[in-house]
Amino acid sequence: MRRTRYQQGSLILIDRKKGKVWKFRWREVQLDGSIRRRSSVVGSYDEYPSESAAQKAVDALRLNINQHTPRGLLKDFSVETLVKHYREHELPDIFHDPKPNPRAGDDLQKSYSTQYIYEIYLNRWILPRWRSYRLNDVKAVDVESGSNRSG
Repeated sequence: MRRTRYQQGSLILIDRKKGKVWKFRWREVQLDGSIRRRSSVVGSYDEYPSESAAQKAVDALRLNINQHTPRGLLKDFSVETLVKHYREHELPDIFHDPKPNPRAGDDLQKSYSTQYIYEIYLNRWILPRWRSYRLNDVKAVDVESGSNRSG
C-alpha cells in the first residue's frame, strides 16, 4: 500500500490564442495503482498578474486533490481558503445560478435559502474576524467566547 502524501502540484504560465493563462498540474493515483496526470486552468494572467496571486487561487484546489491526506498536513491553510472551498462545493447555487434551481432527487444539496443565509454568515461574521487565521490556530474556545486571540 502506498503512503498518502501531500501534493503541492505545479503552477505554470502558458500561452494560448487568447492570451496567457495559469495552469495547475497534479497527479492522481487510480484504484489500480497507476498514476494519472491531471491539470486545470486557474485563470488568466490578467486575473492573476503574479504567481503568488495564482497560488492563492489554487489553495482551494489543493484541498480537493489532498482530501485523502492526513489532516495534520493541512494545518497551514487559512480560514479564507477553507471558505473558498466550501463556497465552491457546498454553495454552488449562490455563485452559479441566478435564480433558485430546485434539483429533483438531490438530497445532499442545501436549499437556496440555506445557502443564502450561510453566505451572509460568512461575509458578516466569519471572514471579517477569522479570514487570515490558519486552521490550526482557530480554537473552539476562542470562537465560542468571541475572543480575537487564539492559541
